[in-house]
Amino acid sequence: MKSSNVTFVSKCKRFFDFAGILYVQTQHNVDAVGKEPTTALISKIHPVNQHYVPEFYLKNFSQNGKQIFVYDKVIKKSFSSGISSVASQQSFYNNSKNKSIEDEIADMESKTGSVLKKLILSLNNNEFSKIDQIQKNILIEFIWMQMNRTLESRIHFASIKPHLYNKLTNVPFEIDVNELLSQIETTDNHIEFLRSSSKNSLALETFGSRNFIIVKNQTQIDFLTSDEPVIRYLHSEIESNIYEVFLPITPKLGLWVIAKNIYKELDDADGIIYPFENEENILFYNYLHVYRSTRQIFSFSGDFGYVHQIFNQNPNFGNFNKQRLG
Repeated sequence: MKSSNVTFVSKCKRFFDFAGILYVQTQHNVDAVGKEPTTALISKIHPVNQHYVPEFYLKNFSQNGKQIFVYDKVIKKSFSSGISSVASQQSFYNNSKNKSIEDEIADMESKTGSVLKKLILSLNNNEFSKIDQIQKNILIEFIWMQMNRTLESRIHFASIKPHLYNKLTNVPFEIDVNELLSQIETTDNHIEFLRSSSKNSLALETFGSRNFIIVKNQTQIDFLTSDEPVIRYLHSEIESNIYEVFLPITPKLGLWVIAKNIYKELDDADGIIYPFENEENILFYNYLHVYRSTRQIFSFSGDFGYVHQIFNQNPNFGNFNKQRLG
């Protein structure tokens, strides 16, 4: 198809320029050199290590399918780790009554893993033509669930009450993430939302009518990913509730869901391949991973030079207790 060098970053508010404004600095209790934050959960009955970013996905950013390069933004160090040990937590999907949604999550991952494997293989072998509706629906359901199932999304849930109180009373508040995560209602409410949204097909209702685009990274820079792999970006310069979502699926491929009638050439690319030839687009989404992730950033090559550059300019991005809601 026709290639394009359009830089979509330049068509919207430059995140880079406004990052310092959008990030609200708060006091925190994390010693970034020594003591690391913990994320205590209420259920200890089933000590099962449950991933909030699936292992089949993380393997696409691993050189051997077992180890992955990690940058921990809280302690500001990079290292290699086993995939089984990252983006996971014991009993993450168990509520206070020890009822789990692990089975529902596993079923979704099984279907998605198969679709993604075939999709990536066909793209790498230049055999891809267009994604069909069944594949599209499975991937939309996965993107929606992945967008809402992470530790970061749970922190968002826990932050809603203090955020609303702050808005109503104009009283500043400080976030202690570990304290919020230790509350029973935090886990229970999050799990109930995941269960109900899956049953009510909120994913298809929200994303089904949008452009679903396969992005091919044709630059020398790899996509990064993180413990918050689905990136959301609000196009407030167009409309207050118009946002795109982007999920890198390999260092060179991504899934892009964006509303119709924003960019005509994206409407024409619905369901097919769209090339990213401009490095600024890759850097933009990598920047968002550094900013929006909870603490772990993943790289296929282990090159975190750009990440170090971002932290040199924005040292508070590693604040585990940052305010998530504006």
